Amino acid sequence: MELYKLHSIVPILLSLLFLIVVQMEHNFLPERCVKIVKNHTELLHRKCQGKFPLWAATKYQDTLIESGEPMGIYMVDSLHHVVLILKSSPLLDCPILEFVEVNVLNCIDENGGNNTITLSSASIFCFPFHIQMPDDLLKDCLEQNDMDSDIINDVLKTKMGVVHYTFEENRATVELTASKGLVFLLWIIIFSHKFICS
Repeated sequence: MELYKLHSIVPILLSLLFLIVVQMEHNFLPERCVKIVKNHTELLHRKCQGKFPLWAATKYQDTLIESGEPMGIYMVDSLHHVVLILKSSPLLDCPILEFVEVNVLNCIDENGGNNTITLSSASIFCFPFHIQMPDDLLKDCLEQNDMDSDIINDVLKTKMGVVHYTFEENRATVELTASKGLVFLLWIIIFSHKFICS
């Protein structure tokens, strides 16, 4: 990687490391995430639901989810951001989502009915730039469901990425260590560097 590109990535890596340390607090919604998902009032629409593939766990070194676990990809109509909902969660039953907190979301059905879902334990990572992980997972998810691939163009236009994990009771505090989070974030940065440095 060219030196000037490395210099542009270092401040981002340091800020993400700080985010990991701060985020160790149970169900804490980082300020960056407040700006991306809580203050942005658009609703999230489910685009695809499937199983997390083995190749993705290997490529992104994600130790917080295993292959075969459920996933869902949600986007806002403006394509401002895309949200990955990972692991078994009642959120995945919702066609439309609205963030309240990291562990509290409104589930809106096709008829406009609203049900608030409170998760016992959840963690969220927010990236103020386009990341490749949603692109890859949406493509795989569409193939899993034999769905039309036209919406791939939409996810490629998203400006920011959010990864949301739902954990069983007390599991987040055991599994979400700074080292695991840092490895995951570093892999996201590496595979998304073309968007950062362009």
